[in-house]
Formats: sequence, structure tokens, C-alpha cells
Amino acid sequence: MRDQQGLEFHAALIGLDDKSATFVIGAETRTVALGALAAQWAGQYTLLWRMPPDVREFIHAGERGPAVEWLIRQLAQAQGQVAEPGRAPLFDYALERQVKQFQLAQGLIPDGVVGPQTVMRLAGVGDRSAPELLPRQKGR
Repeated sequence: MRDQQGLEFHAALIGLDDKSATFVIGAETRTVALGALAAQWAGQYTLLWRMPPDVREFIHAGERGPAVEWLIRQLAQAQGQVAEPGRAPLFDYALERQVKQFQLAQGLIPDGVVGPQTVMRLAGVGDRSAPELLPRQKGR
């Protein structure tokens, strides 16, 4: 981000709602209106995140193996279901269609390719330990 003199500084985003963003800057917590944020932030950020163990950066149609098994489990969980155990899962047309539907629902480009953005969203479906930006509670 940039201050009023144009000097860059780093901040950790800890809260976000439709009107404001809350940051930790050093030892201080600040809440700013989204309009003020737009004037100070160039849109660059760093996301610290770890890829799930069985997943590579991209999962494509036609693949088989542990990454496809993970994909099937995560998509089922996103739909409130449990994946049926199967032998030699294949990233086929039906699975590609499910991926596209998930991507569209998440505001991603529905290309059917499971890349980093899709993996991040799918990983967050069942990871209760993953950090989330939550709206501030009244009185907090």
C-alpha cells in the first residue's frame, strides 16, 4: 500500500465487508473505508498458502490418480455430499462439467481446468483450519 506521501508499506488484511477493510499495520489495527483503500492500494498482494499434498498446480481433463481423487472429494463436499469411493477415478467430461459449475459459482473463469485459483477455492471447502476473512461482529 502507499501512504499520503506515496511511500510504500505492508499491511495484513484481517477483515472485509461491503463498506470497509480492517488491517494490521505493525502493532496497530486500522479500519478504512473501501474508497480510501482504493486510493492507497495498487491491487498487488501476496497470499501465503500451501498446496494440498496430492495436488499439483494444474489438474486437466483426462488425468487419473490422487489429484483427481482429491478433486472428486472436494467437489462432492462443496455440494454437501460425500464422494462415492470408486476405482481409478478419471477426470472425464462429467467431472469437467462439475468443475466448470464450481468455477462459475465461485466467480472464476469456467474453463474446466483446475488451476491454482480453483484449487485454493476447493481446498477451502473442507478445511476448518484455513483462515477466512469474516465480516466484523457488532461490538467487536
